[in-house]
Amino acid sequence: MRKNIFYLTLIFFIFSLGLTHISFADEKPQQEKKQENKSLKIDIFAGAISGLTAKTPIVLFPTNNETSLTAEKVYQEYGVERLVETYYGDFRVRVFFTKYPNQAYGLYTFYRDPLASATDFGTEGDLDVVEGKVIFWQGTRFVQIEAKKAGSNIQTLIKLAEGVSEKILALDKKTMVDADIELAKKLPSVIRNLPEGSLKLRTARYVLGPEALANILGRSVTQYDFYPNMGTEIAYARFEQDTGKMSFLIIEHHTPQQSIAAFKKITDYRNSLPETEKNKIVLKREGNYIIEADDFASAEMAKKLVDGVQYSYVVKWLNEDTPVDNGRTIASEAIKTGKILTSVFGLIGVGLVFAVIGGVGLGLLVFYFRRRDKLVVESYSDAGGMMRLNLDGISVRILPRTEQNKNFIGDGK
Repeated sequence: MRKNIFYLTLIFFIFSLGLTHISFADEKPQQEKKQENKSLKIDIFAGAISGLTAKTPIVLFPTNNETSLTAEKVYQEYGVERLVETYYGDFRVRVFFTKYPNQAYGLYTFYRDPLASATDFGTEGDLDVVEGKVIFWQGTRFVQIEAKKAGSNIQTLIKLAEGVSEKILALDKKTMVDADIELAKKLPSVIRNLPEGSLKLRTARYVLGPEALANILGRSVTQYDFYPNMGTEIAYARFEQDTGKMSFLIIEHHTPQQSIAAFKKITDYRNSLPETEKNKIVLKREGNYIIEADDFASAEMAKKLVDGVQYSYVVKWLNEDTPVDNGRTIASEAIKTGKILTSVFGLIGVGLVFAVIGGVGLGLLVFYFRRRDKLVVESYSDAGGMMRLNLDGISVRILPRTEQNKNFIGDGK
């Protein structure tokens, strides 16, 4: 029995030791994860690129107050967690770190210049040869690289951008599966639903807050409802028509109730305008979309484009009450599910060991106390104490030819 208890205790110890390395939510404790994320930010600038070595990186946001109030609001709307800046020779490099890829893409569209040359840096980027500037987005990062001196070598600028992009990709491969890296390149669904045809794709903007929208439109945006945690996503674009330009908005809310309430607010605002201005706005609600065209020369063309937008139903993961349609894949969820199953089976094993050890221990205790009580309690005899058959073995051992056997039949053998 003692040997069995020893083996059970050993198994329990092994299971307990293994359980300390199992986590239900994350692979690492939160504090470790923060330290790892911090080191990843620094690793982007580690080593030389095109013969240039980075100076010590500094954090401009959120700890530094050098950024303007408007810029800080825009950063918050796009979910910027940190802005890190450094210099490679005469080139300034800024990296914006966001929580989700669609936020990094949105920040890129906010700063994008439609007249700049499109490049393949990162997922999508721009090159402005005149100003000596490169911007691109990749995964959860938005990067700005700018020459701070006139006449800087453009080839060095391009190689620097390529080097930063390669470092970001190398870091992503350490922490993400290939399927997630590819999915992070996917544009938000509301952007993908912008109409084709005469749309100048490089005018498309992805907006997540009122400050960015007001800056892009150059007017008040109080008639639009914005819900927290990316509850409102907006795709904006400028169209070139034969008869003039047109401003086009697709506003996505993530519940029908929000969409209905927001559409009523915009409609009430439109109805409050003078007749001439009212006729310059075409509105439509399609599913969770609100489509708006304004500043157009041809009402017929505007209505045709508005009617051509179809709401596409998509499944969006919920992460910390934040709906996002990119950043999580079947592959990543399968890995997390596997870890959860491992944790569950580990706990089941520990529970079984506890049950066995507890059951055996409790049984031994019950047996011991019952045995002790039987030895202490005076034995019952139908013969009034004169004679008793010791069939249950409760009485003490009878020794031959002693006074102990005087009330028992036989010689006590």
